[in-house]
Amino acid sequence: MESDDSLERVADFYKKALAKYGRVLDCSRPAPADADSSKADSKALTCGDDKPEKGGVLLKAGTKENQRLAAVQPNGSGSVYQLVYLAGWSNSEKK
Repeated sequence: MESDDSLERVADFYKKALAKYGRVLDCSRPAPADADSSKADSKALTCGDDKPEKGGVLLKAGTKENQRLAAVQPNGSGSVYQLVYLAGWSNSEKK
């Protein structure tokens, strides 16, 4: 989608909107890995190898199984952004 608003304004909007799903990660400025997030069984969301396009912003919130992402790139005097929701499926019945 496109917006006449600046990259910073669109990113700030989605940073606030994503906060209702948990801690918002800014994968444009990844933080050092937490000890908890490095556990194999941890459900904590991390940036991992995800990073934005050059000059853009990538935001993530949720858990590893239910992630919400907002990617924003500059586009002339405005911006282009994509919103993604990733949901993991599991079979709760084990044989």
